[in-house]
Amino acid sequence: PQVLPRSSPGPPQVLPRSSPGPLQVLSRSSPGPPQVLPRSSPGPPQVLPRSSPGPPQVLPRSSPGPPQVLPRSFPGTPLVLPRSSPGPPQVLPRSSPGPPQVLPRYSPGTPQVLPRYSPGTPQVLPRSSPGPPQVLPRSSPGPP
Repeated sequence: PQVLPRSSPGPPQVLPRSSPGPLQVLSRSSPGPPQVLPRSSPGPPQVLPRSSPGPPQVLPRSSPGPPQVLPRSFPGTPLVLPRSSPGPPQVLPRSSPGPPQVLPRYSPGTPQVLPRYSPGTPQVLPRSSPGPPQVLPRSSPGPP
């Protein structure tokens, strides 16, 4: 790799301060004790007079006199509406008059005892392949 030379060979330059010397102490904008501003309205507070001096006014009633009693919308005794079906209530007859019917049993008599499905001693089925079991040779003979 190429080693580029420095743009300014030599010891680094030390730049001088922009404002050499001791630090300047700025003076206050208003030197001296703080000013106390006078009040905007000096003197005792003003007491404003009432907007309507004198005793309070009592307004007359909008409708002077005793209160009006409105008549009823239906004057007189209240209406008694007749019943929709006047008279004693009707007793409907039974749909099937008489004592209730007792239905006979579905299969009267003693219950039937069904015979067994296969009566007798159970059958012993012969083996599907009689004889000693066959020993099949190995698929890959030889030592493992």
